[in-house]
This record gives sequence, structure tokens and C-alpha cells, in this order.
Amino acid sequence: MDMEIHWSNWVGGDTLRVHAHIASTTGYVSFVIDKYEYVFADASVSIAANKSVNITRVWHADPPRFTNETGTRYVMIPCYTLSVIADPDDMLCELDKSNNTYRREARLYYPYDFTITNITFSPEHPREGEPVTIDAAIRNNGFRSIDARVAFLNHLREEHSVTVVVDPENEIEEQDEENNNLSRLMNITLPNLTITEITTDPEEPIIGDAVTVAATLENNEDKIANTTVWFCEENNSIILEGGISRPESSIIEFGECITHQGALMMRAYCTIQGGVDATGGTVNIYLNDRQVLTCTGGHYEWSGWTLWTSGSTEMVNIRIEEDNVPYNDFHVDYSIDKYQTVFGNTSITIPAGESVNQSMNWTVTQKNPRLIVTTSNATNSTGVSVSGTDIAVQDLSISDDVLWDGDVANITAVIANFGRMNASNITVAFYDVLLDASNQTVLITERDIVSLDAGESRDITVPWIASLKVGRDISYNHTIQVKAMPEDSYIEDNPENNTRDSDRITVKRSRDFSPMNISFFMNNETLDPVNLSIGGLLSINAALNVTNLASHNGSVNVSCYLDNTTLISTTRVPFPAGNETVDAEFEWNVRAHGNHTITVIADPENNISEFNESNNALNQDIYIRASDITVTDLTFDPARPEEVEPVNITATVSNLGNKDASDVTVRFIDESFTDGEIHTVACILDSLHPVPAQYDNTWVIGHRGAHKIRVHFTEISLQENTDLYINGDRTAHGCSITNLTTDWIDGDRIEIRLKEKGNSEGGWGFEIDRYEYMGRMEDVQVALGAGDEKTLAVSWNATPAGEHQITAVIDLEDLIMESDESNNELSRRLIVRGADLTISDMCVKVNGTDVNTTNTVITSGEIVNISATITNIGIKPVGGFNASFYLDDISIVNRTNLSLNIGESVNVSLAWNAVIGNYTIAFVVDPEKRIDETNESNNMEVRGVWVEGADLLITNISCAVLPPDGARINDTGSGLYDTDIVLINATIANRGILSADNFSAHIFYETEGIGVFDKLKDEGGAGGGIWINKSLDGAGCVYINIQDSINIKDNIKMYDRNGSIVASPDGDGWYSVEGDEASVHFQSKHGVGISMSFHAGEVHRYDQLNITANQSNNLTVERQVFTGEHAIRVFLDPENNISENSKDKISYRCQQHNHERR
Repeated sequence: MDMEIHWSNWVGGDTLRVHAHIASTTGYVSFVIDKYEYVFADASVSIAANKSVNITRVWHADPPRFTNETGTRYVMIPCYTLSVIADPDDMLCELDKSNNTYRREARLYYPYDFTITNITFSPEHPREGEPVTIDAAIRNNGFRSIDARVAFLNHLREEHSVTVVVDPENEIEEQDEENNNLSRLMNITLPNLTITEITTDPEEPIIGDAVTVAATLENNEDKIANTTVWFCEENNSIILEGGISRPESSIIEFGECITHQGALMMRAYCTIQGGVDATGGTVNIYLNDRQVLTCTGGHYEWSGWTLWTSGSTEMVNIRIEEDNVPYNDFHVDYSIDKYQTVFGNTSITIPAGESVNQSMNWTVTQKNPRLIVTTSNATNSTGVSVSGTDIAVQDLSISDDVLWDGDVANITAVIANFGRMNASNITVAFYDVLLDASNQTVLITERDIVSLDAGESRDITVPWIASLKVGRDISYNHTIQVKAMPEDSYIEDNPENNTRDSDRITVKRSRDFSPMNISFFMNNETLDPVNLSIGGLLSINAALNVTNLASHNGSVNVSCYLDNTTLISTTRVPFPAGNETVDAEFEWNVRAHGNHTITVIADPENNISEFNESNNALNQDIYIRASDITVTDLTFDPARPEEVEPVNITATVSNLGNKDASDVTVRFIDESFTDGEIHTVACILDSLHPVPAQYDNTWVIGHRGAHKIRVHFTEISLQENTDLYINGDRTAHGCSITNLTTDWIDGDRIEIRLKEKGNSEGGWGFEIDRYEYMGRMEDVQVALGAGDEKTLAVSWNATPAGEHQITAVIDLEDLIMESDESNNELSRRLIVRGADLTISDMCVKVNGTDVNTTNTVITSGEIVNISATITNIGIKPVGGFNASFYLDDISIVNRTNLSLNIGESVNVSLAWNAVIGNYTIAFVVDPEKRIDETNESNNMEVRGVWVEGADLLITNISCAVLPPDGARINDTGSGLYDTDIVLINATIANRGILSADNFSAHIFYETEGIGVFDKLKDEGGAGGGIWINKSLDGAGCVYINIQDSINIKDNIKMYDRNGSIVASPDGDGWYSVEGDEASVHFQSKHGVGISMSFHAGEVHRYDQLNITANQSNNLTVERQVFTGEHAIRVFLDPENNISENSKDKISYRCQQHNHERR
């Protein structure tokens, strides 16, 4: 962790405002203000030599005022340091400045100190209900008067504890805050009372009744008794449970809520069990912030009531805190099984020796509660029997107990309310219980009863279709079960009579299905099964013989398969009661050909139990005829035409199948797309507007038969985190474009992908209004009967010159179903003769000598003569073409508007001033490919050349200890030690073939590394500029090393401590900042990546250095070293003034310095 301590600058006035601006960072940043200074007086004096003067000033020890976002507060500080500074601005020249400051500690005492010395009661021992006067004696031990608030508190537990607090809100700063309160117990004499009887009116209430609860209270003393009577209700109708075992967190909380309408106060009874299974550690358990268990090993249990809380809702909060339990190996369980409420209270006076009756109104909300009446020292309780509803299935009958599978029977259930309370919202469920299938229960239906008054009953009749089979299970024996389920089941008197089962019912098999015949139709015409045709929509009819002994109709699934494996269709076929033949119909779009089998299966999922399961399937053999059209040959006449000469293109097409094919299209295509015919198709395609976060979607536009395709965007508008791809290549990113037509894409489809990589909207998106395609010469229509072969010819003006791929495609749109779709296309290569430019005699010379790419080295600065000859070896003249020389793909010379007759040549040359590097020199004729030629492959020649100059490098870095005067220098073989004086020597050399003149070198001795900063390209970043500040007191220079940079140009600037820009890097490298501080402003955003390290130390510079070819030189610097590991780096020609063969001009050595000599 880096820590920096700074004093702020002095500011005028009596207020110091501190504002911290913390830029985006991945680390932890904080700041703390722990002291401040202020000037309260100054003086100007004259002092003669060897004299002294006295200066007196008044200091007001007022408390400071601190303000933040939460408020303002005065704070008394008990101790100040007073300083007197002579010549604080350092204006005088003195022999000793170390004695210009004198400091002394000043301790302050607070003006206020409250204490409570005594609390008295009158009367001293009161009886319950008697008024008491409380007196408190308060003293101020300070030396200044002030008004203060005093609070009187009564903490009622089993006894009264009266507390008096002065300055309860702690608004006044005091010398001692610990003596502001005093407590004293008040002993209250309680009366001797007995609660003899508790009664209710009515005696047997029902849920919702308003009840009068009366209690008789007897005074057993010879004095008047004053007391408060509390009326409570206890309910045990709840069970709330929870627990945890081996949790991941060390703090776990559970919360339960109990609501009782009309309650004045509530509490709950809770049982908590805990155990620590591992050795070591502690688990503390709190109930509503009250610690109830501490578990340190083994099993622990606590049971008890929560404290009383006001209101009709009791919140039970259980908090578990684990401390150092290995692997969190502990468990805690809790349960809440009852709660109490206060529904009324009143104060009463009972004469001596007498009894009084006290009553309270109570609304019944629960079954069978316990009523509790209590005073300060007497309690009595009684249970109350509360009646509610009693919903019962009084009777259940079935219309028949022996049924056929599929018969309809009527089920009648009588639902009664035997309770004293009206019931509402009752659901009655009817179930089929399969006795032969492990008593599996299947819901038949449900009926709802909105209301059922006390003593009322109601008949419900529902139909039931008897079923022998449910799923895979078969059951001949059934019972019917009826359940009556009231919405408010908790108020029922007897929940045991809510369910009733019928007597046993027998269900017998009744059905059988058998397909009898399969026939085929098309356009209402019956077809021969062995003479079907591919490509038609065929109707299949299956006659189904049905046996049904049940008194009710039904339906069955019938499926049709091709070759027993491929499902054609499934249909639901209804059938009547009794025996009958029904039809199952299917539609089939025929895509197969040859010999096949059609299979019809009744009840394929075997959902119905039949008399005979073996006769459910029927097979029919079929034969399907199909065409097989193909292109068998493709010829050209003439075979090598001249440009624009007519060419006859002849294609031989055949139908190898056994089905006629009519209206067949044969398309002739020039794959080179140079016919210039562009076909436009309207196509509206939109992305979502705007593009959602994390959006990734792909669209495909295709045109069958096209061989080139492109799309037109009316608009593209994307954010930086959104990319648009065309066939996998990124086309747009973080931009706004209108009316964009893409480049031609080879093939018949174009794929558009839009991807949003961030967590915000990606922009408006895009819109496409059309696409364009090319590729067709001519279409020819032909009819091909089974076995036919025909020749088709088209005439084409051969243009332009060059190689063409001519293709004939039959049934390009795939409109005809065939037995073989793979033989519908045939291509042939056709050469169209025209002009033909070629390059010969390309040569590279220096001083008249040919340059051999493997043996000849060119010296930087030499003039290189390059020449080449262009010849037209074609059959036509050519004009208006260009020729260019390229240096590593960069054009250096262009010759334009050249012309050549047949067989004519022209020489093109240039003189190039050689620059250091390894180059490929290319000469290209017609680089724009404007000229259509017989052969495009002979339009370029290349040569490789190597140019050398100076070549600086560091060959060695060494260190030697400088001994005391008169001794010899020692090398560092035995190591360096703290405070040694070291001679650092760097050997630099020029391995090139030219002299290196007027360059500089730096020797950098690193004191220590002072930090790093990294950001990956794909990270989102802070979305703006951030500052990275690094410093080391006393350093002479800070070097910053940038590595793995991506897109940092215009996104980074480096500053020195004066705020001056030092560098704006656009790539990796070492950058020097003068002084002991470097600041980097970096645009941290998506798509920009960088890795930076900061190094502080001292640098020694050498300027105006000169080294001739194949010479070396030594650079030395003396340096005192200190303990630690330090890097020595040498930088040659950091300004890049020398053009060199190699750019590696940095060398590095790490030196370890020991602590002391031995």
C-alpha cells in the first residue's frame, strides 16, 4: 500500500475547505486529516546583536468548527501545541536556523462538567398506584454557567429503576462525559390480590364473535388496593421453523412476522438450538438484539418469550454471529410455537377486603385460545372453546359399480357444514384412485361452493369417463375419492371428515382398433400405390375397424409413417358407441423417390387397453417416380475467341430419371460478372432501434443463382461498443453513416451481424432498403421427358478479355423434385483474347552495378536506379493504362496514361535515394485493373533489397568500486555494499557501415520502481480521462515504460511536476520525465489497452557523441550506491536522430547492493 503525507498550502481567513477529487482507479484510495495549523498573531520587531526582546500576543482558545455533508459541530480540543517562529519567511541570512522555532504544549480545561449527586423519592416506599415526587440534585463542576436539559427515565423490569440524565443529547462538550447520569431503584409495595374467576359471554363463542371477558379480583388486605389489570390471549396455532448448517457467511439473520388483528402488545415463545461441531471458535445467537446463547462446542438450547412489543405485529429477528469456527462447522435451528397478545388493560381501585368484577371486550380470531388476566402480582387463566365450521363429505354414490372402459358414470357427493359458523369458498375435488396401480390418484374434476351456511348440505354431481388405462398403468379396480377443502381450514372443528372414498368399482376392456385398408388420392383421383410421383401433395386414407362396447363415444390417435421411421402425420379420429368403421386421413408432401412402405398405426402411444394389441398396424408398399435432370456437357465455338467476338455456348442436358420434367430452366452464367448487368431487389431490413445492451443478432440475405451480391444501407448509427459485420468482416464501428453500399460479395448470400459488447445501448442501429446481384447471361426453357437428352445453345459477345468461368445450371431455383440434386451444374474455363501487358527486364542498379538481393548491400543515401520494360503481347492495342513502382506497398513513382500497340514495348525507370531497411520493390502494370487482358497474372515483378547505415548498440555495462585515494579499483565480483562509490561503465559501439554523428546517450540509475498501471483493451474503462500520478522525493528523473499498447494514440499525455507536456506517446517505448514526479493523463475507454511501469532515479546525459563505423566508446559515471536492488539502464540516441539498421538501443543491468561489509 502506498502512503503519502502532505501539508496543504496556507490559505487566508479563518476557514479551511478541503475537497478531495479521486480519479477512477482499481485500487483502494482514502485520505485522512489528522491535524491542522493556524496563525493567530504575528509581529515585526528589530533586535540588536546579542540582544533579546519580549513579544506578547493574546490567544483565544475557542473551539474549532468542523463541517461535512452531515452537519456542523464545535469540538473542544484538550491539548494544543503553540509555536513561535522567528523569520518564518526565511528572509534573513543566519548562522544557525535550527533554533528559530520554539514550541510549547498548552492544555485546556472544559468550562462545563455536570454531575448528578443525589436522587430522592417522596414517599420513599410507595404502594402501587400511589403518586411519587422525584427530586434530583445536579452540580456543574466547571467554571461557566449554561442552561442544560435534564431527562427523567423509568426503566421498568421486575422493579423500577429511575435514571436522571443531564444533557441527554450530548449537546454540550464537557470535561467528563461519564458522570452525567445517576440511577436508583424504587421499591414499590404491591397489594395482595387474587383473581378468582374468568368468564366469557357468550360462553361458547364462534370465530368472529365480539365477546365480553369478565374477571373477579379480590383484595386480601385491610387497605385500599390500586392496580392495573391486563387482559391477554395466548394462541398455539402457529409453527414457524428455520435453521442453518455450515453456512458460507459468518453473519446470518432470520426474520419471522406474526400478525394478530387488534392486539395492543405482543410477544412470542421461541426455542433455539445451536451446536458447534468443530473444535474452536464461538457462535453467538441474538433474539431481537438480546443475546440468548453462546456456543463454544457441543449442543446448546434456549427457550423463552421475546420482550413485549407494542402493536398488532410481532417481528422475531434471530441473528447468528460466528467467530473463528473452522470451516463454519456449526448449526442453528429455531421454532416458534405460540404467542401472546394484550387486547385490553385498565386501572382499578379495590376497597379493603372486597372483590370487584372487571370486564373487557374481546374479538375471537383463533381456535381454542387461552385467556390470561394478570396484575402486578396475580395471574389466572382459562381455556376457551371456540366453534367454527365443520365441512364434511356426508355421502358419496356412483351410478354403477361395474363399467366398460369408456363408459360415463355419474358421481354424486353430499357436502355438509356441521359447524356453528357459515363457511365460504369451498373446493370439492373428485379423484379416480387406481387400486391396481399402487393406489395412484388421478384428478377427475373440481367444483367450487361459494358459501355453505351452518347446518346446510349440498349435492354435487359430476360425470366420470371410466378409464382402464392411465399412462402406462392398467387398473381394473377403482375407487372414487372426494375431498372438501375449505379456504379457511384452520377454523374447522373436525378436519377428519373432509374426505370420503366410494366402494370398489370394476372397469372392463371394451375396445379394439384395426386398420383395414390404405388408399392414395390426388385431386379426387385414386392413385396406384406403385405409380406415385415425387413433388405432389398426396392424400392418404386409412379405413379403421373399431370395436366399442362402451355406452359412450370416444376418439383415438392414428399415425402414418414412411418406412416405419419417419412420421408423416398424426390425427385424432372420433368413433361412436358400438362397432363401426371410420376413416383416418393424412396429407403428405412427397419428397422421397423409389421403393418405400407406408404404415398406419392406431393408438401408437398405446394409451387404450384393447382386446387385441397385435392388429393395430397395417403396411402398404409404394413406388415413387422422380426426375433426375443434369448438365452433361458444355462447349464453346470458337474455343479461344477474340474480345467482342460472338461465341456459341452449347449445353447438353438430360433427364436420367423416370418422371417427365416440364418447364425446366437452364441458366448460362459468366462467373466473372463482367457483363455489367446489375439486378436490384427491394428488401427492407431493420435492426432493433435502439440497439439493446449485450445484443447479438445475425441476418442472412440470399438470392439463389446469384454469384455476386451487395446490400445498400440507408443509415448506420452505432456507439463505440457496437460492431457491424458483413460476412465476418467488421464493416462499421462507433460511427454514423448514410447511403452506404457494400463491396461485392462472392456467392449468393450475404450475412449481416450486429453485436453490442457493453452494458448500455449500442446506438440507433441500421436500416437496409435493397440488395443487388449479378451473374446471369441468359435463361432457356426446356421440357425433358424421362430419358430425354437435349442440346441448348446461346450466343454471347465475348467480353472483356481474360479468363472466364462459364457455368450452365439446370433448375437453379430448385423447383423440380429430383432423385439427385448434386448433378445440376457444370462449369468450363474460357479464355477471351485481347490486349496482354507483361513486364520484362526489371533491374536494380547502384553506380551501374546490378544489385544481387543475397550478396549486394546498399549504403543508406546511395542513388538506386530501377527500371523495367512493359510489352503488349496481346492481339489488340491498349491505351490509357498506368504503371507504378511500390516500396513495401507504398507507391513511390507513377507513370500514367501509357499506350502500346500490338507487340510494342516501353521502358519505365526511376532513381531512388536509399533509406535504411529491408524492402520489397514491386513494379505493377495497370494496378487499378482498368484494362481487360488475356492474362492478368503477368502484370507484376518484384525485387528484394537491403539498405544499411549506422548501427548503434550497447555491448556491455559494468560496475567497479572506487577505493580510497591511492588504492586500486576493484571490480564488483565480491558484490557492492551500502554507501560504496561505484564507477559505472557502458560500452557503446557502431556495428554499421556509416559513421554515427551528433547523437546523445543516457545512463539511468534506478532508485526504485514506483508503481504500475494496466488496462486491457476489452475492459470497459472509466469512460473518461483518469490521472496516474507517481513521484519519489529527491529523484532527478522518472522513466515510464509502455508495453502492450493498443490504440493509445491521442489517448495519453505525460506531464512533469510543473504541468508541462513531456510526451504524447502513440506506441510502446521508454519515456523520460525530468524531476521527481510524473503525471499521466489517460483516456480509459473500451478498445484502448496499455501496460505502464514507473521508475525513479538519477540520469547522466552525454551529448554530441560521434562513433565511426566498426568503432566503440566507453561512457562512465560515478555513483554512490545504497542498500537494495537497482537497475542500470543505458539509452542510446533517445531522440532517434540516427537512421540505423536496428532500433534496439536500450540495455539493462540489475545490481544487488548488500547491507554492510563483513
